Amino acid sequence: MLTLFRSHNVRMICPGVLVILIASAMVVCVQTAAQDSAKTGGLILIPAERTAPQAWRIMLEEVERAFGGEWESAEGRIAAADKVGARLIEFRYLETETSAGKSRSFREKQRIDAYVIRSGGSGDEKHLRVFAAQEQGLLYGGFYLAERARIDPQQVWVLNVTRVPAYSVRLASDSPMNALRLGYNTVFADATPASLAFFKDAKPAILPPGSMGFERTLRNREWFTAELREHDAYLLDSCIVTDEFLFPRELIFSPYRAEVTERDFQESELDSRLGLGRIFCFAKERLWQFYRMKYREVLKDFPQLDYVMLRLGEHRTAGKDAAYVGNSVYALGSNLYCDDCRSISYEERIARTIRETYNVVVRDSGRRYIHRTWDLRTDGFNNNPAVFRSVLARLPDTQGLIFSSKYTFGDFWEYFDFNPTIAVEHVPRMVEFQCTREYEGKGAFPNFLGEEFVATYQYLKGKPVIGIWNWHHGGGQGGPVVANDLWNQANIYAAAHLMWDPHISAETLATEWATLYFGSEAAPVIARLLLRSDDAVRHWRYFGRYSSKHKNWTPAELWVRDDKIRGDLALYPIYRECRHVIDELIEEKDLALKEIEMMRHLLRFAKLSVCAREQIYLPWLGNQPPAERFISGSDLCAVAETSLQYEYVLASVLRNYAASYFYTQSYRDTANPAMKERAATALAAWQDSWTSYTTTIPQLPFAASLYTDDGMIATIEKLRYYLEHPVRLDLSWWIIGPFDNRQKQGFDAVYLPEQELDLSAEYQGLTGKVRWRSLPAECVIDDFIAMDPAFTPDDWITMYAVTQFHAPQAQEAELRVGSDDAIKIWLNGELVHQNNVYRAAKPGDDVIRVQLRRGTNTLLIKLMEGILGCGFYVQFTTPDGAEIIGLKPITHDAIFRTLISEVACSQNL
Repeated sequence: MLTLFRSHNVRMICPGVLVILIASAMVVCVQTAAQDSAKTGGLILIPAERTAPQAWRIMLEEVERAFGGEWESAEGRIAAADKVGARLIEFRYLETETSAGKSRSFREKQRIDAYVIRSGGSGDEKHLRVFAAQEQGLLYGGFYLAERARIDPQQVWVLNVTRVPAYSVRLASDSPMNALRLGYNTVFADATPASLAFFKDAKPAILPPGSMGFERTLRNREWFTAELREHDAYLLDSCIVTDEFLFPRELIFSPYRAEVTERDFQESELDSRLGLGRIFCFAKERLWQFYRMKYREVLKDFPQLDYVMLRLGEHRTAGKDAAYVGNSVYALGSNLYCDDCRSISYEERIARTIRETYNVVVRDSGRRYIHRTWDLRTDGFNNNPAVFRSVLARLPDTQGLIFSSKYTFGDFWEYFDFNPTIAVEHVPRMVEFQCTREYEGKGAFPNFLGEEFVATYQYLKGKPVIGIWNWHHGGGQGGPVVANDLWNQANIYAAAHLMWDPHISAETLATEWATLYFGSEAAPVIARLLLRSDDAVRHWRYFGRYSSKHKNWTPAELWVRDDKIRGDLALYPIYRECRHVIDELIEEKDLALKEIEMMRHLLRFAKLSVCAREQIYLPWLGNQPPAERFISGSDLCAVAETSLQYEYVLASVLRNYAASYFYTQSYRDTANPAMKERAATALAAWQDSWTSYTTTIPQLPFAASLYTDDGMIATIEKLRYYLEHPVRLDLSWWIIGPFDNRQKQGFDAVYLPEQELDLSAEYQGLTGKVRWRSLPAECVIDDFIAMDPAFTPDDWITMYAVTQFHAPQAQEAELRVGSDDAIKIWLNGELVHQNNVYRAAKPGDDVIRVQLRRGTNTLLIKLMEGILGCGFYVQFTTPDGAEIIGLKPITHDAIFRTLISEVACSQNL
């Protein structure tokens, strides 16, 4: 007969992890392994005192399913005389001295989440007991017990573990049920303070009762209340997240408009009527009044909220139809126009926002404040310890404040170093991990990050980190959209387990996960597949020679972004630096294909045992009804096979695209016919692989949505053109601007630079005085002259560029031009071309027959820009498209001297 404990609880003598030691001493158990008997099922004893019945129901369901057989559940302490020979799983409280409610110290949060599992008995009388100080710990222990039973049914009955989470705050972007199952204690509440605030204290009202904004906010609050109620039902803390500044659009149309915003100097009358063209001004005190009002109201009306998370570095709200609008308080460049704003330093902008938020959230409302350090600078608050300390020095109090940062130096890229600001002491830190990598396929194919995560936890040792935030899903600006979340779950599993035990190896994590999803027989092979999967992604996604040196922002120049394959402007910097080792770059892509083929071989090796399984239970579908949480072994194999075929063909497309570009550029530089032949071969291979990718892959079962063209096809057409017209003339340019192009007025407007070419002159431009200057080197991207990096603002502007070149004789020629956007061209003072078109630039879009004169020729270009980048291509050829022998560019200094002397002569005349 099983010996049960007495009915009273064991009381803690002292706080902390001593609960573990006392539990170990009080439990009488036999810790020797025994053979599993044929008899299954038994009794599950659960506490009568429970506040989360839904969570208990799901947890017990998983335990019963994992252990198999018929199990009976009973509440409280009952006699077991009639349970002779039955197996017992018991959940039992250990009473502790804890604070009431959720307002606990970080150390106490860590302690009450801990639990102990102890085994005992032998034969048919085996028992397992889960001890915890609080209900959360018992639930965590139950889910962990179910997981262990599914991984190793034999060893679970001799399980003796003490589990204390390594971090106090464990935040997940997932459903409450999945978060609890994986050991988290905090989840996001899907709303922003701006969407929940009525601004009740504003007189006159911004959202008067009965208005559309008022009704919208009311609906948001009803939905949000239900969400917070669900979080409480799973015993989880709630965190609301926002970017700032963010307010209802109605504020821009309110009587307070002039008191909270500044006019964007690109604002048109139409923009003004639509509520666009206004930016919230950091320097206006009335704006801070509404800022505080918003937070005070939301925190008062929703006492269930535990955390407020805020970031400043990016802002995604835009468009005339957006209900909520805003801008970052330290947006870069052209988003800051107000003189008062410009006078406030970058560090003070951040510190002021933190102080204002802290006073409302922490001091006035007693909540905790998480500030995300993320921004779009490589030397700023997010990753520069000196700047980080400078901001901290401006904060009088940080008690109750947590700073959250990505573990990488910048975004979630391979090749990046760790974020050095995490090592800054004296302030609690939270570290962000991304499971579904936005730049690396988002789970469309295997990309196991276990080794990277393990290495990160080694880096975090000894640093002031109290919290972990795992993005299970999310991130990025697009697809691909997966049809099945299989491979993402491997990273989710690894991330969740490491925040409890940072010492688990990547091999153990891969093998355990593979056992859960593919079965114990296939697990070693699938684990090998997982452990090499990130190597394959790294080889086709990055360029090792380039990426290992360029750790500033994008180590692969965004040649692929989310599910968009971009054009040559991203590939040119890579070619420019690595032009002497392009064979190495292509061999790296070939190695990726070999890696993927090896993974396909491993899957074929494991397939027989996996397909033999009729039904596989998938706990990640825990939000689905039990009957829908299964997949057949054959379907699971189909998911894996499709993903690897998808990756193989995609990697082939990218390999052939890169080879086409690099070999074509090499041919243009060297005139080596071997490079031309390789380029032609790669172009043909690209066409075959792209056709296969776009036609074959969508027919496969469980295939993710496809990567799409975002400049690649235009680049391929350009490369074909270059193979036939390899002419390159590296001209030196002088530029001036910006002038106005709002409502596309720049095309017909006549600005002074087209009336006189005086490189020493100064003119009134759109934002102030402008002068001629030499084109910055970073604006020259292969044959493309990118104008937008040289100007602020860079939307709806007009600008000019002038150059000179030497022709050996007077002759007829063709001027081949591509422009983004509208363009006018003067050659030697004569208007030879104009095209009022708004388009993406491609070389040779416009072909103009011109007459060159012997000696110096002057080319003036007027370019009108709309939005999203601008620039032009210029190429001179003979009338039949061949190279003009003897054309030579004139240097910057010589252009300046020539045009200055010409102006002087004309003035003397």
